Amino acid sequence: MNKNPKKYKYPRFPEMSLHLLSGMETLCDKNWNSDSKRISDEYNRLYCVLGGKAMIEGCRGQLILEPGYIYLIPGQYKFSHNCPVSMQLLWMHFQLEFLPGLDVFQQYEPEAFYAASKSDIAEFKNIISDIESSSPVVFIEQRALLLRLLKDFMPDDWKTIQPAPENAERLKPALELLNKKYNQPFDLRATAKTVNMNPAYMSDMFRRTFGAPPSRYLMNLRIRHAQNLLLTTDRRISDIAAECGFENPLYFSRIFTKRCRFSPRHFRQNRGI
Repeated sequence: MNKNPKKYKYPRFPEMSLHLLSGMETLCDKNWNSDSKRISDEYNRLYCVLGGKAMIEGCRGQLILEPGYIYLIPGQYKFSHNCPVSMQLLWMHFQLEFLPGLDVFQQYEPEAFYAASKSDIAEFKNIISDIESSSPVVFIEQRALLLRLLKDFMPDDWKTIQPAPENAERLKPALELLNKKYNQPFDLRATAKTVNMNPAYMSDMFRRTFGAPPSRYLMNLRIRHAQNLLLTTDRRISDIAAECGFENPLYFSRIFTKRCRFSPRHFRQNRGI
């Protein structure tokens, strides 16, 4: 027996989790147009164009969506879109978290696309065709296929996405508390207590380590959960607002619209494509 287990130089992220939220094949037409209004969501989009053409535009400039490629649009990337001619599109929404609430593709700038092989397209179709399956075997197969499709978008080195390891490890209890109680009122003192820090010092370290203070991180979680429920359930918007920590549905709608550029109802109707 090996009494000296291998020590890893960089984190293995044992809690890395993949959430496949929704997906289908859609015929987009001139109505797939954000009217130059830039949208942004908390989940990642994966596109595979089968026919036709469309355009998206964001901080990286204009990107033409054409057949024969697989495209990745990271969460929180602000972009507008339009489809002057019809486009047959395979799409999926997903999250790939390496720490609770922290998505791999929101920590760096991945490649925008790669050329799709016939097997890539076949696997994309297989994933979305069984997306509502209740079979555990299909569940595993879907995620294995999705991870393979994401391989070319992944960073070459974990250091690319890893926050300061010492800070991340020390703040992990605070991350876990916020994720566990995301729908409860924010309590900075209670959050800081989990890591035995002064609240102001903890908040500053949290911001420097994860790119946002705890209060903003919590709001990101709430909006993310709301988007997921809007995409995957038929529950009333007022019920979703309450479950995500918003006592006032009107306030929820205002915050959601400000963050996502669409009202919750419009977001659901368009399925966030």
